Amino acid sequence: MKFDFGEALRQAWQITWSRKSLWLFGVLPVLPALLYLPPIGYVYLSEDVTKELPRLLSNPTFFPAVFLIVIFTWILSLALQVFSTSATTFGILRIEGGSQPSLRELFRGGRTFFWRILGVTLLGSLGTMVLLALFSGCLALIGFATLGLGAVLGQLLTLPVSLLIYAVLEQAQAALVADGLRPTQAIRHAWDLVQEYIQVFVLLALMLYSGLSLVNSVALAPVLLPLLLAVLGRFSGELASPRIVLTALLCFVAFLPLYLFVQAGARVFAKAVFVGAYLRLRRSLNMQSLPGIGEAPS
Repeated sequence: MKFDFGEALRQAWQITWSRKSLWLFGVLPVLPALLYLPPIGYVYLSEDVTKELPRLLSNPTFFPAVFLIVIFTWILSLALQVFSTSATTFGILRIEGGSQPSLRELFRGGRTFFWRILGVTLLGSLGTMVLLALFSGCLALIGFATLGLGAVLGQLLTLPVSLLIYAVLEQAQAALVADGLRPTQAIRHAWDLVQEYIQVFVLLALMLYSGLSLVNSVALAPVLLPLLLAVLGRFSGELASPRIVLTALLCFVAFLPLYLFVQAGARVFAKAVFVGAYLRLRRSLNMQSLPGIGEAPS
């Protein structure tokens, strides 16, 4: 089966640009990171932070509190990521099927497939850790046997392997929502599909990785530069100035929504590309979709 990359990317862009309601869900996973902004602002703006830091570090409750906060934000971010994935996958499938889902329908889709998407995410994460650990172990042995040369060459395979795993998980999520599969069934079906069309998914993953990395880097620059200026204004002896710090932080806050906006669009676009690829290629494995695409099975 010939895969039209241009048509797939064009269709994904049309969905992404025309249905910006999906972007609301695409931005959800990064929102917990905003909880760290108040303490960061305090560190930069407080004049007594260098005096208070030793007192904070000596407080026996400081590190347990930091640990609990980090765990809480990680769990919240994971939950929002799963809900975002569930809702956007559901929405894109409905749009591909000719429907125009409302925000209420997207929320319903996010709730309906939440636990199964979570299952795919956890199984995929566990499998990825095991696979990468085995891969790293093999590279270490090869490097030892070849005096480091084999390990250097093997490192070049790390990115393609990671992108391939990413493609399998994306196809598993699409299979779960589109065809009502259980997490293990979805991963197995996704693996069969990626094996069948490995060249398609490698090229898609590479194009998305390189293109979206460039876009995100451009969008990230206006956010990081004010932070760098704030560091210089706060901790550099020559450039230390409260006015510079305040101006830099205001620029950071002003540009942060733009970065989140770009991140959300990039997530939705990547999801639309992989969902579209799943719909185009699954017929090769003679797997028929269940009645009502994107609906939960009875």
